[in-house]
Amino acid sequence: MNAVGRGVQDFIGGILGADKKRGAKSHGKATASSTKSRGKSATRASLAKVDAIPSAHPLGKKKDFREKNLHAKLRGNNSLVRNINAYLNSQSPRMIAFREFIGASIAYEDALAAVAELEGPVLAAREAFAPALDGIVAYDDFDYTEVTIAELEERLGALNEIEQGELAAEDADALNAEIDALSAALETEEAAALAEAENNLSEAEMQAGELQAAASDEALAETLAATGSLVDQEVVDWAKEQLGVGDAYGKIDEYREAMEAFDAEEAAADEPADDLDDDTSADAGGVEEGGLELAEASEELRLDTQ
Repeated sequence: MNAVGRGVQDFIGGILGADKKRGAKSHGKATASSTKSRGKSATRASLAKVDAIPSAHPLGKKKDFREKNLHAKLRGNNSLVRNINAYLNSQSPRMIAFREFIGASIAYEDALAAVAELEGPVLAAREAFAPALDGIVAYDDFDYTEVTIAELEERLGALNEIEQGELAAEDADALNAEIDALSAALETEEAAALAEAENNLSEAEMQAGELQAAASDEALAETLAATGSLVDQEVVDWAKEQLGVGDAYGKIDEYREAMEAFDAEEAAADEPADDLDDDTSADAGGVEEGGLELAEASEELRLDTQ
């Protein structure tokens, strides 16, 4: 091989040799990198070995914070937890205000109970009156189902005001038939009994409606605000639970029970003492008469010895 041929061969060999060296270096770097990565993986702590970090606000702490916040908003009305004697006897403006709310709540509850008690008689009277309406055929599309006596009287008045001269003979006959049947129904004893029962219920419902505002959540919120609390829904709910508003048992129920017991004691004290029975009275009379006779005999003996 001449000098030119050897020069070309050396040039090509140099290139190939350089590529092999670079490949070896790259392989070495990759191996080192892999070893380093495996080293990191081997020394990294697993999740199971990491201690749990406690919450900044554990559940108990949150609860304590909420309770403290509630009591701070209640201010002086934290005293609502006092026993029933404070509600009965205290003359502080705070207790007087809540005693008035309790009284209003009791009155409203009694009014609702009266309404419920009167609903039964109305249903019974309406059932007794129903046969009187069975034969009535409405001139138009009027519905006679579960109507009140007041509504029936209004219906009769409206029928009587219809100008029959403008009606066909058939329509006029139907109108007069309804007027006659309805008039007869309203004159029955059952109609009078239903009217009385409905009036009683209506008056009771009206009274309950008048008392509702003074026993409402709004009235309680106003009482809380007037006695110093910073009122929000949480404060109102807490006060309702303490007082026993609605179905809950609380100071309202205790106050009612205490007043009922007091009224019972007063009624018992006002009752006259039982009179002595006839035998006892007779015996007492006999003793008195015997004593009188003995006194008279003693007087006679004294006079005789003088």
